[in-house]
Amino acid sequence: MSSAAMQTRLVHACKFGKLEEIGGLVEAKADINGPNRGGETALGMALQCKQLGLGGKKMFKEDRDARRRLLVQEVLKASLDD
Repeated sequence: MSSAAMQTRLVHACKFGKLEEIGGLVEAKADINGPNRGGETALGMALQCKQLGLGGKKMFKEDRDARRRLLVQEVLKASLDD
């Protein structure tokens, strides 16, 4: 997979809270600070992620914020494990 394709997939995974995809992409050397074609970074999308509800259901703000923190921690942890 090309590095541009990996960046796009990593940003997409962070944008939509797909924790299960993030670790594998970072292990494959996708950069959490590298921008996709639209200029978005994985870390930036993880910080802004609002798609953390289960099945698209709304969540209370506190629950959403807790899951967002977990997402950011997972992105950072995966990048440090390299």
